[in-house]
Amino acid sequence: MDYLNSLTTTLWNPQTKFTILVSLIRILGFLKLLELLYRVWWTIRRNLRSTAALTARYGKGSWAVVTGGSDGIGLAMAKVLARREFNIVIVSRNPAKMADAANEIKAVNPKIEVRTVEFDFTKTQNSHSVAEYQSGIIDKIASLDISLLINNAGYLVPGDFDRIPLEEHKHMIDVGIMPATMITKLLTDKMLARGKRTGTMFVSSVQAQAPIAGTATYGASKVYMDFLAKALAHEHRAQMDVMSYQCGLVATKFIGIDPKRANRGSTLYQKLFCITPEQAAERALADLPHEFLSHGHFKHDVYALFIRTMALTWFLAPSFNKAASQKANNALAKLQKNK
Repeated sequence: MDYLNSLTTTLWNPQTKFTILVSLIRILGFLKLLELLYRVWWTIRRNLRSTAALTARYGKGSWAVVTGGSDGIGLAMAKVLARREFNIVIVSRNPAKMADAANEIKAVNPKIEVRTVEFDFTKTQNSHSVAEYQSGIIDKIASLDISLLINNAGYLVPGDFDRIPLEEHKHMIDVGIMPATMITKLLTDKMLARGKRTGTMFVSSVQAQAPIAGTATYGASKVYMDFLAKALAHEHRAQMDVMSYQCGLVATKFIGIDPKRANRGSTLYQKLFCITPEQAAERALADLPHEFLSHGHFKHDVYALFIRTMALTWFLAPSFNKAASQKANNALAKLQKNK
């Protein structure tokens, strides 16, 4: 009894409580330091990976289907895969751009085949039916040994939710959600029955990390892509590599930045975080066999941390979202003026 009383007195002593608190802070600080070192080590290790392993893993001469593959990240991914001796199928809406893209891909590797499938995900008044996806895309590639699917198609109109026309919201859903869902579903059975490992990538965005003003519908579509990819990664892990690629700022026409000026932008933000489509494609594809979530390039690892910090920290979020909203509305006004 005396021992318990002595112990209680000691523990409630202010000096003892302070010592315990300091010890706990030191332990937590040490654990956070270990976490930081692990993250640094993992980032370095990831960025040393190569796409060379893709050929043996998925099969030389097999086919990769890339939606939105006529320019930007999609075209860059098609070129990387062509270099690794995959044949390419581009699914896009513009025949002229696809023809130019096919020539660029063939220039990378003249030995591979390139096929194009014209399909406009926004064209119909109502969303495309399953039958349209089947006849318009799947039936045209049914005879091919498809090992890779890159769900890259996307559509963005920036601006506050109430300022964007309803039709544009529908396009962002039709292009940002439906193609990845439909094409993945229609190809999955064929890919799982292939007899060799396959891979599917969903091109999401760091905007899936946190809600950001000015891109509400677009950001929501990227959260959908991210969740779908992660769930499928667990469902098919025995036979298929599935990865959510949460890319950050990439210099493409999609966001109005010239790829040649990716690292020479007018703002510090662009100089720090913007990468070329080629950098994005190389790093994302290198991660596909290993990760279920990747930001690809190390700059986008930092960018994702920046987005989470700015958008989710209570005293930073209001000003961050106000600036994001203003920037998006300015971009919307410019788009409407140029129409």
